[in-house]
Amino acid sequence: MKLFTALVVVSVTVVSTANGRPVDDVTTAAARGDEKQLRNEQIAYLERFGHIKNKKIATNSIGEQFNDDEFTEGIKSLQKIAGLEPTGVLDEETEKLFTRPRCGMSDDNSESQPVGENDDGGKRRQKRYAATPYRWPSYVQSLLYSVDSTASFNLAPSTVSARIKEAFQEWQNVIPKNRLRISETSDSSRANLRVNFFTGSHGDCCPFDGPYGVLAHTFYPTNGQIHFDDEELWTDGASDPYQTQSRAIYFYQVALHELGHSLGLGHSSDPSAIMAPYYQYSSTAHLTDDDIRGVQAMYGAVSSPCSNGPCLNGATCIETGPSTYRCACKSFYTGTNCDTEISTSSTSTSTSTSTSTSTSTSRPTSTSTTKSTTTSQSTSTPTTATTTTTVAPVARSPCYSSPCHNGATCVNNGNSFICSCTAGYTGARCDTVNPCTSNPCQNGGLCTSNGNGFICSCRWPYNGTTCQHGGSLFKPRHGRVPRRRRN
Repeated sequence: MKLFTALVVVSVTVVSTANGRPVDDVTTAAARGDEKQLRNEQIAYLERFGHIKNKKIATNSIGEQFNDDEFTEGIKSLQKIAGLEPTGVLDEETEKLFTRPRCGMSDDNSESQPVGENDDGGKRRQKRYAATPYRWPSYVQSLLYSVDSTASFNLAPSTVSARIKEAFQEWQNVIPKNRLRISETSDSSRANLRVNFFTGSHGDCCPFDGPYGVLAHTFYPTNGQIHFDDEELWTDGASDPYQTQSRAIYFYQVALHELGHSLGLGHSSDPSAIMAPYYQYSSTAHLTDDDIRGVQAMYGAVSSPCSNGPCLNGATCIETGPSTYRCACKSFYTGTNCDTEISTSSTSTSTSTSTSTSTSTSRPTSTSTTKSTTTSQSTSTPTTATTTTTVAPVARSPCYSSPCHNGATCVNNGNSFICSCTAGYTGARCDTVNPCTSNPCQNGGLCTSNGNGFICSCRWPYNGTTCQHGGSLFKPRHGRVPRRRRN
């Protein structure tokens, strides 16, 4: 189970100020007796992560502009998101939060669904997740991601890509595919989500602060940017020799958290949830019930074991229980999910051999071989013959391999197929988002997809690529401008 508990180290500082600069260790400031500086660093941290709303504190001195009540409320808010008792007292456990590694996203869930009680099978369970209003709209049913850059140390590019794919698949397993189907693309220009590794300032609002501070940040839908700090010691879990080092960070665990943000989830106040803001290594990091309830509150639950289409290659899914299923495979496919193609050739073998001390040999000309030698006194051993037969493959329907995407229906057209696309998709295999879905034509123009783009058929008197221009056609006859009538 993944414990996402606090992301900032216990004695070494990587607390970041509001502008992202590293600041001195909290314990160092305290040792100097510099209480004012210490308080300023704590306030900057609380403000950066959404626990204090007073924007004056970033530039003004504490004694003049800041009130202890505001600070106490900020500490309570921090304690609450970390799963601590919200006392407002800056005790030892709370102070550790300022220096532990964490996600760079704000903890402010004020726009998310309020924390309350859920009825779950007769039990009253506290809802800790934060389902923000930022989510992928219903017309985005195919969510594409690309891995544009990878870690420069320790993790191979193939490892980064594989862990990102596994993390997305874990989220996909609990989201109905007919609502949101997640897949990878090598064309970053088509991707809704883009994964990158950066250091320091990298062109967005939130510069990274070096090792063991802010590990990563991801912008909510529909921005699609997923950034990891390339200065971290990323590892591949328990099998990685670097995992034993004190500042090692398990990449899959953090990736699973960040991809939750890319779907619209905020930080959870359940310390054991993947979506908790603070990092605590878990070699068995996976989604918890809290994470699953959160994402399903936004995209719907997987209603039955067959609803996510687990059976492949045209197989029929048969429910055998509340959470179990069986796939009835079509010809030439086998496996739990009918994902293995059966070979079209079969071989039968038999051999015969008879030996003795002789000098004559006969070699048959058929597919079965017999070797014999004769002499005045011969001994024979069991005979062996080898025969190979090939079964001619049966012609398959062109729809067997499910060539149509995004829920489209495949229609057998003899030697080829036709894909009947669902709303919002176009192309020979229904793998392209229909540009007319977003209604680009203005002023009542009719949008028609032409493969690579769209064409607007404008209503009179409008014109232009998207029928955005009008009025220039309202010219008076004979070139004369009519006078305005006086009242």
